[in-house]
Amino acid sequence: EGVEGSGAPLEALPRVLDVGSGYAGDANLLVEEYECRVTALEVQAHISVAAERLTAAVGGRAAARVTHATGDVAAWEAAGGEAFDAAVSVLVLLHAPRRSETLAGVRRALKPGACFYVEDYFARNALTEEDAAALRDTVACPYLPDKATYEAQLDAAGFEVVRWQDMSAVWAAFVSERKAAWEAARERHVRVHGEQLYAELTHFYATVEKLFCGGNLGGVRLIAKAK
Repeated sequence: EGVEGSGAPLEALPRVLDVGSGYAGDANLLVEEYECRVTALEVQAHISVAAERLTAAVGGRAAARVTHATGDVAAWEAAGGEAFDAAVSVLVLLHAPRRSETLAGVRRALKPGACFYVEDYFARNALTEEDAAALRDTVACPYLPDKATYEAQLDAAGFEVVRWQDMSAVWAAFVSERKAAWEAARERHVRVHGEQLYAELTHFYATVEKLFCGGNLGGVRLIAKAK
């Protein structure tokens, strides 16, 4: 049976794995913008359940083309063992406690030649003890490699980096603007979310801004190909 807006049957569309999909915003956007199916893989079960409800509420292409799964990609296998044509990971790998195992799990899920799109943090310069503590305690980021180490880890997992785009300056500007906008709307945020949540997010936004503007934390947008 064909899918609205596409001449291809659903099972013939490329399959994309969204690693650490959260509430599936990226997954739902992907199926709206591209002719593909997406498996939204989220490690936290309660978030995965909520994401599935949100996708159903969105309806349309999202409801038809997004499949939700709960698990850690380091140990997860797709139903039927079918390999994916591509994978995406947006600000997820920085939280991985076992980065090498996570990357290996993504590679196992992909066909040879498949693309892996990543947005992530990396150590632009040597992190200070204060940087590392802020990343660990506030951002839930236990470890960050530098560029050379990052590329070596991808290579060891079975990927070839074909594009590395340093986003540090762009993201530094964004997080500064985000913090300023959040604080400017304090009255509204406290009224809607409460003082505690406002304080927690203010601390988080301030910490991330300090890290990026300090020059040691970097951001990257990369594309790697499965070997």
